Amino acid sequence: MFTSTDRQEHIQHLEQVLTDIAGTRERISKLFEEKLTKEQRSLIDTEVVEKFLILQTNIANQIRRLRERRY
Repeated sequence: MFTSTDRQEHIQHLEQVLTDIAGTRERISKLFEEKLTKEQRSLIDTEVVEKFLILQTNIANQIRRLRERRY
C-alpha cells in the first residue's frame, strides 16, 4: 500500500518517464527524417508513433488512477 508521499513520488517518477518518452520519440523521428526516404519514414513512423502513444496513454492513465486513490 502506498502512503501519500510514496504515491506522490511515484506520480513524479511516472511524469518524468512521460517526458523522457516524448523526448525519445522526437529523437527517433528526427533520426528517421535524416536516414530514411519519405516512403520508408511513413511506413515506420506511423507504427512507432502508435506504440509510443499507447505507452504514454497507459502511463498517463496510471498517473490518473494514482491521483484518484484515497487512503
